[in-house]
Amino acid sequence: MTINDFWWAKSGRFLYSEVETRGVRNLWRIKVEPETLEFVGEPQRLTTGAGQDGSIAISSDGKKLAFVTRRESTRVWSFPLDAVKGQIKGEGQPLTASGIETGMPDLSRDGKKLVYVKSIGGKEEFWEKSLEDGQEKLLAADDFLRATPRWSWDGKWLAYRRCGFNLTAFTIGCNLVVRPAGGGAEQILTSTSRGGNTFDWSSDGSRVLVTSFPGSSKKAGLALIPISAAPQAETKAQIVAADPEMNLWQGRFSPDGKWVTLNGIKEGGQSTIYVVSSAGGELVRITEGKYWDDKPRWSPDGKMIYFISIRTGFLNVWAIRFDPVIRTRGQRHPPCITYPRSFWKYLGARECGSITSRQTYEASFPLWKAANADLAGREAGIRQVAIRFRGQHSFHKRPKPLPQSPPRFLRRM
Repeated sequence: MTINDFWWAKSGRFLYSEVETRGVRNLWRIKVEPETLEFVGEPQRLTTGAGQDGSIAISSDGKKLAFVTRRESTRVWSFPLDAVKGQIKGEGQPLTASGIETGMPDLSRDGKKLVYVKSIGGKEEFWEKSLEDGQEKLLAADDFLRATPRWSWDGKWLAYRRCGFNLTAFTIGCNLVVRPAGGGAEQILTSTSRGGNTFDWSSDGSRVLVTSFPGSSKKAGLALIPISAAPQAETKAQIVAADPEMNLWQGRFSPDGKWVTLNGIKEGGQSTIYVVSSAGGELVRITEGKYWDDKPRWSPDGKMIYFISIRTGFLNVWAIRFDPVIRTRGQRHPPCITYPRSFWKYLGARECGSITSRQTYEASFPLWKAANADLAGREAGIRQVAIRFRGQHSFHKRPKPLPQSPPRFLRRM
């Protein structure tokens, strides 16, 4: 449950608010004692529609209420992609039905299976879809909320966050769980703790990369937890990345398992892409640190990192070259990166440790407008992309730049 904006009645006796639950936003009112500002009685629900209600205007006599309501839905799409060259190779196709809110998609690494969360009438359902024959299977439909599902590398397991609401204590308790693909019982991986996310699996399927709050830190980091330590796997967590100045999210292993890409979020509305050795170590900055760059994903050959960015005023998918450098005597040096510079092309200084050489790359970046992208597929060149589109987006060649802070729905996805 999320409480958004508030409006006072001119009499000071009522407080109006927008309350969002499971993708539905309605208007509520509660009576207030003007002298003490204490709530009087129970909140009263004023609207019951399945859309997004807001922008309240109260009449001068306090007897009428004007507001805006809108309906929007998010669909998952698939585009054929040459992930090595960064080129879309054909028309996109929707993978989920129109008019139904879908989110939290994740593709298996072979590109054959999709898992996602579907919202219907304020209720959430957990679905798996075969992209070979189009068959769908309902995995769960109950009072739990499930988020951040992630396929194991072999496509046999799913890991995700599951939250339940305690009506007695008026609290939400979350666990990380795993379950077999195609169905089967959920297995609790961690005890109820601070809200964590699942981000990826180790290549052998023995550990899961998750959110961690090391020690007394209030900043989120990344850690690996062993499946064998369930149901209290957090007690055996191995810290992969942490920073006292940033919250770290969206960790993903490179195809060779040697690197983890992630985004670090600082106060002030900036999110920057980093990489770190999968064994832990220093964070290496990939993007400029000036914009909201989010949800990094590796190309199948590990030489390109895709991410979404609002740097041009719209959410676009961008790509950046990544070249890990290994010198003699077994010493690993920071990777070479080429910073993106413009809308259709980028020119960048290639940085390899303390060595800087000038190189030029050209590509059609960004590729498309989206709110999330996951790469998968089997063939050497062509891969599939699952994309979440949020509402209706227009495709402008030269959009006018807008403020850089991200949309609300992106901040914790």
